[in-house]
Amino acid sequence: MGEKIGIIIFKLLNPLFVGPLKKMRSIHSETIAKAMIKLANNNIDQKIFESDQISDLVK
Repeated sequence: MGEKIGIIIFKLLNPLFVGPLKKMRSIHSETIAKAMIKLANNNIDQKIFESDQISDLVK
């Protein structure tokens, strides 16, 4: 129940996350999976990625 409420709240708040808050946006699991594949195939050493960086990897 809490997860469903959180999803609804973040769908409403996502457009408000701009500038420094952009890294707090929610992202889809498909985007994460594509970024993981790209990172595994390119041997990138960075270990921690913010959500905006993950989205940029897939673009």
